[in-house]
Amino acid sequence: MASRSKFVLLGRRVFQSAEGRPVRGAFDTTTAGLYLLPTSVADALDSPDVAPTPAQTAALARAGLLTDIGRADAFLHGLQRASEDLSTRTFILMPTPACNMGCDYCGQNHNGHSLKTRYEELVVPRVVAVIRDPATRVVNIDWFGGEPLLAKAELFSIASRLMAEARKQAVEYRSQLTTNGSLFSVSLLRRLIGEAGVTRVDVTVDGPQRIHDLSRKMKNGASTYDRILDSVSGALAEPWSESCQFIIRTNVTMETLPHVTEYLRDLAARGLCGDRGPAIQIAPVHQWGIGTDAYEVAVSAFAEAEIEWLNLAVDLDVNFLPLPDLADEPCSAGHRGTETIDPQGTVYDCPELALRPPAPVFVPLGRRPQAGAQARPDGALMADMTWSTVIESPPCRSCSLLPVCGGACALSRAQGQAQCPSMKHNFADRIDVAVRRALAANRECG
Repeated sequence: MASRSKFVLLGRRVFQSAEGRPVRGAFDTTTAGLYLLPTSVADALDSPDVAPTPAQTAALARAGLLTDIGRADAFLHGLQRASEDLSTRTFILMPTPACNMGCDYCGQNHNGHSLKTRYEELVVPRVVAVIRDPATRVVNIDWFGGEPLLAKAELFSIASRLMAEARKQAVEYRSQLTTNGSLFSVSLLRRLIGEAGVTRVDVTVDGPQRIHDLSRKMKNGASTYDRILDSVSGALAEPWSESCQFIIRTNVTMETLPHVTEYLRDLAARGLCGDRGPAIQIAPVHQWGIGTDAYEVAVSAFAEAEIEWLNLAVDLDVNFLPLPDLADEPCSAGHRGTETIDPQGTVYDCPELALRPPAPVFVPLGRRPQAGAQARPDGALMADMTWSTVIESPPCRSCSLLPVCGGACALSRAQGQAQCPSMKHNFADRIDVAVRRALAANRECG
């Protein structure tokens, strides 16, 4: 009798393949591979009363769908190795603590002040030393805040100096911008991509418009919905944007949850769909900062609504994808080559801590930047990463979703708030949506 790997999860629905065969979906979380299995095979894996043929068993074994030997340990060891890999170095730079929005669920403190010494003179020597290190192959510069575009002159100046040094040292340069989008224009996006080397833009839209403008409140009362989406749409229509990935993130509270379907329809109506459309991320608000408890969404409620949104996204060809990729890299807290430098010149292991005092810090840089290219010191969160937990068989290690989840957030775990993501509650339905999407687009599986 064939017994499937615990890392192979099955969908519920029966579909007709392109050849007219009845099939069910299967997903291997250790490879992030989606398979279409004949119903006879899927039923055999799903029931102790049905047996696949010897040929079917051999095919499943060749695909790695019948064994768990060493798979969890291999994944965890891979994360541990990645945590120590200093060939890729990442700097999350926060040139200003200021923000021109006053979102109720933000959880950050925007009342601080930047150093009197220019942020540029604080961070450039540190990053240049890393770029010049022979071990460095890739440098990532992630602009974060506050709202980093409130300091765009310094952003462009820093980026210009770092890009020039990376070219000189033949180091690959990547850059991500996390922004509220309130200052967007097509021309600014063109400059960010062409002059500041931005290769990914993450912007938050909590639409539809009336919901977004209530949730993402400008301190001057202005609306930002059309500005953000028109700018993204205009940029995506231009060939110069092809080197940049656009991500639209939507934070959902219990009040805004019922309006997501209207929002997805509006994105499609604006042409923000199809192969060139932005990726959509929809996330429940959780306890990520000061005073956010009242906005928190129950994961079970979010998971139920999520399947409706995912099916609608298939109908609209919106890029809200049902299945996760492999979590083959640790988060910023778990990678010794990643550091956040706040506007005061202090190094953190997690960017969520920087504007949320009081918080533990590693190295106060002040006016004397960390010398050389050494990695940041280990911190408290690193000791609580999934692969280094000393408790025998913690829940994450025995979970079939570990390779695509990576374990609960170390910061949330340290604060006693860790919870499983929504996919824990709706994965079979996600597989069904993914099969439907693949068949609709004539995509290959397995």
